[in-house]
Amino acid sequence: MRRRKLRTEIAIATLECARADLDYEIDRARSLDSKLTGIASLSGLALSIGAGVGASIVAGGELSLGFTIALGAVLSVASLLLLAAAAVALWGLTPKPFQSLSLKAAEERVSDERLSGEPADAIGELAATYYKKMLPEARDTNAKKVAYARWAYRLVGAGLSGLVLGLILTTVAAVV
Repeated sequence: MRRRKLRTEIAIATLECARADLDYEIDRARSLDSKLTGIASLSGLALSIGAGVGASIVAGGELSLGFTIALGAVLSVASLLLLAAAAVALWGLTPKPFQSLSLKAAEERVSDERLSGEPADAIGELAATYYKKMLPEARDTNAKKVAYARWAYRLVGAGLSGLVLGLILTTVAAVV
């Protein structure tokens, strides 16, 4: 089967669509990065507050030994969960392979063969690169970021629950 000649207008329209699709994924990656950064910040803040409050309560020595041990255990587990949430969030911020242009690809774009060929073919090859290589990589990266964000949210929730449980435990110990 003989290949039809590619029209320049169609190639340009296809390239514009490919760029728009990739731009959407890049915006989504930025949004996910923002969420992951927020989770890491919240985890660090809660960790520092929990450690400070817990240390001052335990150092005060006004709780019975049993409550002090229970509070220490609850706050330790909560701190580990918050630390894990921060680590997972930071891991989700790892570099994005689809946003970099390889040197080989840059050299191919300005090669004599590419620059002296048919404009429609060159534009079509560029659009194909977006759809066959860059867009799948971007979607894969964003899917991984979503998974990291889900785990980080779960860990932050569990860690904050532990801090609240520690406050409840401290209140009960102060009354008893």
